[in-house]
Amino acid sequence: MKPISIPEPLSVIGEGPVWDETEGYLLWVDINGDRIHRLNPESGKVETIEAPKLASALVPCSNGGWLVSAYHSIYHWIPGKTSFDEVLRLENLPSDVRFNDGKAGPDGGLWIGTMDLHESKAQGALYRVSADFQYEEKLSGIYCSNGLDWSLTHDEMYYIDSHIPRVQAYAFDSKNGTLGQERTAVTLNEKSGLPDGMSIDHKGMIWVAEWGGSRVVRWNPADGSQLSAIEMPVPQPSSCAFGGANYETLFITSAYQGMSDSKRAEYPLSGALFHMETSDLGIRGRRPFRFG
Repeated sequence: MKPISIPEPLSVIGEGPVWDETEGYLLWVDINGDRIHRLNPESGKVETIEAPKLASALVPCSNGGWLVSAYHSIYHWIPGKTSFDEVLRLENLPSDVRFNDGKAGPDGGLWIGTMDLHESKAQGALYRVSADFQYEEKLSGIYCSNGLDWSLTHDEMYYIDSHIPRVQAYAFDSKNGTLGQERTAVTLNEKSGLPDGMSIDHKGMIWVAEWGGSRVVRWNPADGSQLSAIEMPVPQPSSCAFGGANYETLFITSAYQGMSDSKRAEYPLSGALFHMETSDLGIRGRRPFRFG
């Protein structure tokens, strides 16, 4: 089964796909393009919204609207409006560090990571932001904080630092939002790309986009075995998320950042959004958790 492309708009770094079950839209960001895109799957129409600089993640809120991470700040945004209201700013972050991927967890907190802009220093971290916008550092020494998700039983969190070819798992307390014992859930081989965004399906298997590997791979986090792979027509798939009716559509973002003109001519769909139906495979995702 091959993914279908939505070739326009192309994103410099398409990231953070998330399904809006209220409106029936797929949202994602173009980090370096400072844009939020909203796809209506029924019409195929994409709406593009100007976003704060380096917008990197979108998270639905339980009381309405969305959280948007961008550079050193978290904003609250309501679709249809052009204003973004800053609700939190991490004043202590160095100028060469920015927010990257993030999601709401089963504990209701926002789990959001940072990364070194050049990915050369381990000065990133993973934070938990509470409903009253207090934050706590949970992991440090991170190069590029990226994909994360939680087990179906909410007792484990899966986490990616894209500098390292592994998916780590942490014991998770969904009542208190705390992390416990760490283990390696998946180890990528040397021929793979870098692990990037991630999503979990209804059988507890994780799907990981391989930046530079032209694949999205389904893994069993219990034993680290590879179950299947989607070959992509672009070298830099960046993230994936389930959406659509019954969460039976897998959406995949991609990027053309750093690609030469000749490389882009070779892979003209780089930066496009892709989708594929998973109902025939008997696979569906789950709705995203909401902040608060």
